[in-house]
Amino acid sequence: AVEGCDVFTIADEMRGRGWLVQPQMAFEGAPPTLHLTLCAATARHTDELVSALRESAAAALTAGPVRIDPGLAAAARQVDPDGLDDATMDGLLVIAGLAGGDGTLEVPERMAEVNALLDAVPPRLRESLLAAVLDRLTR
Repeated sequence: AVEGCDVFTIADEMRGRGWLVQPQMAFEGAPPTLHLTLCAATARHTDELVSALRESAAAALTAGPVRIDPGLAAAARQVDPDGLDDATMDGLLVIAGLAGGDGTLEVPERMAEVNALLDAVPPRLRESLLAAVLDRLTR
């Protein structure tokens, strides 16, 4: 990891260049990482992939690390994953800027800040939050 080079921003930058890499949150002492898969379908495009990755890393380095509101992160860490009901989820989504006043989920085009916030909460809560968002996306 390069100091100031945020993997969540790299993921956004790669998406903007037409590549999907999956950000992975920190876990059991390991820092956040990116997961990407190379397969037969991407084999002939590896030069393009490497170029996009270099450009994305440079852009992430220029942008600097994602900053999240410490108060928001502290509040999010206080949420009990076992008590995550619809009303609590509605409030969290509005506070995080991911839901409109009518409760409609608004997924942003760039996810670095959302991923950084998820990275700041305990894994068990992170799993509950992601499951709740997926539930709302499929309703």
